[in-house]
Amino acid sequence: MTAPVLSIRRYMSLKSPLHLLFLLLFFFTAAVFTSCRKEEDGFTFPVVPYEPPPPPATEHDTVISVTALLNNDSFTALGRALTPSAEGLEFSFLSLDGNSLFVVLGADTPGTYEMQRNVSIHTAVYYVPQQTETKSFTSRATTDAGGRFTVTLVDTVSHRIKGTFSLLLTSRTYPERYDFKEGAFDILYNFMEMTLEGRKMTAAGQSPSNLNQGSATAPYLDNIGFGFADGSSFLISAGAYTGTKTYSSTVAYKNSQGKTFQASGVPMMLIRYHYGQFMQAEYGPAELVAADGEKLRMAEGRFVQGNTQ
Repeated sequence: MTAPVLSIRRYMSLKSPLHLLFLLLFFFTAAVFTSCRKEEDGFTFPVVPYEPPPPPATEHDTVISVTALLNNDSFTALGRALTPSAEGLEFSFLSLDGNSLFVVLGADTPGTYEMQRNVSIHTAVYYVPQQTETKSFTSRATTDAGGRFTVTLVDTVSHRIKGTFSLLLTSRTYPERYDFKEGAFDILYNFMEMTLEGRKMTAAGQSPSNLNQGSATAPYLDNIGFGFADGSSFLISAGAYTGTKTYSSTVAYKNSQGKTFQASGVPMMLIRYHYGQFMQAEYGPAELVAADGEKLRMAEGRFVQGNTQ
């Protein structure tokens, strides 16, 4: 029901106090009725708190998954690892609740690595973000902390690392204890490779800082960059994220002498993506052209970038 609208002129022309009282009573009744109806009919004026859509996330995938029992409850995480190097292996397992298990090993070969208080070369840290601080629990905090981290496979062809772990992580500051049992991981480590003029080029994939372009609700796949040992570099951009699919991208290669070759409309197939955390893609082929007209032929390339920080 909608109350009749009276003009100001008609309202001012009312002479009788009785009419004025009746008019006031009428408007009061109409207002109460409208207010009650607004409360009853949730579709009239809905009051819904804004909740942004969740960030795009990778589907459950055994190639990047980590599973375990944490304090006898299920633990599932997104696994990332840096490129194996002489300095060792570095892992970061991001759980569904935002906590992360960070592991550093002082070797890059398969084997079982003991973790305990008096061993500093192999370390595990579990980070638990709180509202005002981030708590950390380690394999070296107390005498009963530690465990084993076993690497069963380091495949440099498929860029894959597999293994198991069992860890008890504690703190000298906080009373909580985190007991990981039956842990297993099968993940892809960071890498980038492409073939340029028949020459295969490989870049070590360190922890990227460019996976958080845009925002979690409106991400951009831009400025994904790599550097090579000879001083050359490669950059690829594909614009706004709209799902795992093939994008039309722009690429730029700068050689060791500083000369830049570019191409647009290069197909880039996005295989896996998690905003700020993980990206896997394949791209090419393409013909890259410099400002002076010189050309380079690029065959298909591929990369994995996972944020281990």
